[in-house]
Amino acid sequence: MRNPIVVTLLGFTALLSGTASSHHSVTAHFDMSRSIEIRGTVVDFKLRSPHASLVVDGQSYVDGVLQDETVQRWEIESSAAPGLRAMDLTADTFKAGDVITVVAAPNRQPGFRFVNSSNFTDDKGAQYSRGTATRNRNATADAVATQVSSAWQVAGTHPAHSDGRKGRHCRSMPMAARHGTTTTQNYRRPILANP
Repeated sequence: MRNPIVVTLLGFTALLSGTASSHHSVTAHFDMSRSIEIRGTVVDFKLRSPHASLVVDGQSYVDGVLQDETVQRWEIESSAAPGLRAMDLTADTFKAGDVITVVAAPNRQPGFRFVNSSNFTDDKGAQYSRGTATRNRNATADAVATQVSSAWQVAGTHPAHSDGRKGRHCRSMPMAARHGTTTTQNYRRPILANP
């Protein structure tokens, strides 16, 4: 005879694991292979985790074609707050009444106005997307690497170029500093003092 407590716990665990995976599976809810553009005005924006949210009263477009003349309320689920901050978004970036364009993955349920996006353009043309976050991060990393490389070269202490040695002492520096370039490859290593 089976223990009813064990059976109940196993059933409860299976139920919870299915709920958790469906909540975190973006592709289960949104069609990431298609896009919809929403043009309208911001009603509400909350920069929070696990998902920021944006409510927009607007019209939807697919491939540049207006889908419905009626202005409708859309809810946009977005990335968590740290990801949006990397895109230079703050809690005050979008305010009620601001004009916005959102390019989003539509919901898999036709007619359901709940979409997923991290691609926003404000009325001044400023774009906020994962692409801008990468460009911002790389630009910052390149600037730091260039400054470090320049400082080493000015001081004459850049070991890979001043005395031709290569090896362990050079690996603790960012690649840009080692080779006098502004590449961000291997930049995540800490900048350590030159031994």
